[in-house]
Amino acid sequence: MTLGDITEEFMTKYIRKTKLEKKEEKTIEDELILPPEYSSRYDSELTPEIRRKYALESALFMKGTIKKNSDTFRAWFKLKRDDGIKIPKEDSDLVRDFEKRTEIKKKFKIAGICADIWGDGYLLIKILEPDIKGKLKNKILENAIPLDIVVLNPENITEMYYPDGKNTQIYYHYVNTKKGEDFPIHPDRILHIKTVDLPFSPFGVSKVDILKNILISSADIDIATGEILKWFSHGTQTLTNLVMQNNERE
Repeated sequence: MTLGDITEEFMTKYIRKTKLEKKEEKTIEDELILPPEYSSRYDSELTPEIRRKYALESALFMKGTIKKNSDTFRAWFKLKRDDGIKIPKEDSDLVRDFEKRTEIKKKFKIAGICADIWGDGYLLIKILEPDIKGKLKNKILENAIPLDIVVLNPENITEMYYPDGKNTQIYYHYVNTKKGEDFPIHPDRILHIKTVDLPFSPFGVSKVDILKNILISSADIDIATGEILKWFSHGTQTLTNLVMQNNERE
């Protein structure tokens, strides 16, 4: 058998499409996704939902952003005054109690991960105040007592606007269509986390947007590899001959 015969046999068995005996039957090859169709699963414009999909499908990206933010906030901070005077124990105890109660260190880490994926992470400061409708629109008073920190979903805040139609005070626009929520939040109540901050927008730049082509290529390679294995993997058999001689093994 010549090299040409071997190549022809391989092409016939594995590369060329199998002839159909009946019109309704399909070959294994027909089920494969053509390469140009891999990336077409997503629109060209990245929405917040698509950014989340890209990030969660890239294990390497998620591993990197989780580690980066874990390292960033591991050391945390040390309280000190500019004039060098020691901070009273009562004050430092209040800060430490607030940290423990709100788990703020953990929430900063989550907000940092959100900033890498969506461009922005949001922490809402909850204060001691009457529970009235529209309270989040109000500015925080100077002597207000902070109670808790809440991590907001960045997919629910995509713009800043003037709800009254007057260019006096701009607010974060919070919209959660699933819960029917639509209201302004005063900037004083939001800790806005951004890792890539550029002057053309009040919002940060998503690292998913920057790495879009790389993440698409990674997803395409994963899909293509799986399709190739599906196509060529026919299983193997292990045969054992107990009376085989050494020269036969060779």
